[in-house]
Amino acid sequence: MTVLLPTNASPVNIAPVQGADPLAENREEDLRAAAEDFEAAFVRQMLEHAGFAEAFGTGQGPSADALSSFLLDHLANDVVKNGSFGLAEKFHEYLSVREPFEQTDRGRRV
Repeated sequence: MTVLLPTNASPVNIAPVQGADPLAENREEDLRAAAEDFEAAFVRQMLEHAGFAEAFGTGQGPSADALSSFLLDHLANDVVKNGSFGLAEKFHEYLSVREPFEQTDRGRRV
């Protein structure tokens, strides 16, 4: 990169710093966490539509609704931790082989 200075100074070359990409350093952990969060949300929806929310007391008042919500979240997270469905692993594999999107104005890829 060349930095232009006022006319009475000469240009200065600045070398990019190696290994200074904070996005690349944590990309693998971020992908794994995102895949697990997505699978947990998916499993939670499956449990809810299978009737688990009603079985845990949804519709019996605000306290029961909150408890039911916590139980569904806990069950979904346990399913993901144990790798029962394996969706997080498949999502992670798919996302890790793709190139990361470039950061652009308004989030669009150029």
